[in-house]
Amino acid sequence: MLVLLPPSEAKTAGGDGAPVGRRPALSTPALGAARRDLLAAIRAAARTDRADLMTGLHLPPSVADAALRADLRAATAPTMPALRRYAGVLYQALDVASLPPAAARRAEAAVVVASGLWGIARGADLVPDYRVPAGGRVPGFGGVAAHWRGPLATLMPSLVAEQAVLDLRSTDYLAMWRPGPALRRRVLQVRVLADPGSGRAPSGVSYHAKWVKGLLVRHLALLRRWPADPWSAVTAAAAALDLTVRDSSTADVCRVDLVGRYP
Repeated sequence: MLVLLPPSEAKTAGGDGAPVGRRPALSTPALGAARRDLLAAIRAAARTDRADLMTGLHLPPSVADAALRADLRAATAPTMPALRRYAGVLYQALDVASLPPAAARRAEAAVVVASGLWGIARGADLVPDYRVPAGGRVPGFGGVAAHWRGPLATLMPSLVAEQAVLDLRSTDYLAMWRPGPALRRRVLQVRVLADPGSGRAPSGVSYHAKWVKGLLVRHLALLRRWPADPWSAVTAAAAALDLTVRDSSTADVCRVDLVGRYP
C-alpha cells in the first residue's frame, strides 16, 4: 500500500546528502525534465520578476527572501531524506526519527509526498530545502499544480501499479493528480474533521487534521506489515486513535472521514 501525503512549508535546515543537480531524478527519473523546467522558470523569474515571483509563490514577507534563496539553490544545496526534511505539524506527529529502524524503513518505502517543486518525492528520496507550494504560480510559466498534471497523469498509474493507495493529501495537492477511472476504486481519500459537539456538523481544522494524519501514518508504520486494504487500515488506526469513521464516498471519489473531539 502507498500513502500519499502533502508536504509542509516548514523544513528542517541543512543536510549532508548530495545535491539533486539541474535535472533531479530522485527515485522517479521520468519527472526529471519537468523538475528541470520548473527550476529554470523560477531562476528566470527571479531575475526579471522577483517581487511577482514572491507573490506568486505565496511567500510571506517575513521569510520571502530566505525562501526564495532556498529555491534558487535547490539544485546545488545539500539534501536529506524527505521524511526528515519536512518539519510541519503532520511530520512532527509522524516523528520518523523516533521510530524503530524497521518502522522508519516501512514509512520511507510506503510514503509518497506530493511536492510543488518535485511533483512527488518518496519518503527516502534526498531533497533540499525549498518552498514552492502547489497553489503557487511562476511568472511567465504558469500555475504549479497545472504544470504537474500531465507528468503525474503519466507516471502515477505505473507507480501505483496494483497497490492500494491511502490518499491524505490536502486540497492544493489533490489538484496536481486525481486518479482516473481505472484507479479510482483503489485510492481512498481521507479527511479529518473536528466534532464541535452540541449537534453541530463536523468541520475541518487544519492543525488537528495534520496532526491526526501524522499519527495515522505513524500507527501504520509501527505495524509489522502494512495492511493491503486501505479501508481496514483506516478503521483499525481510527479505533486506536479514538476516532469515528464515516464513509463519505461519492460516485467519483472513495473517501472516508475521521471525526474526533479535539481540545
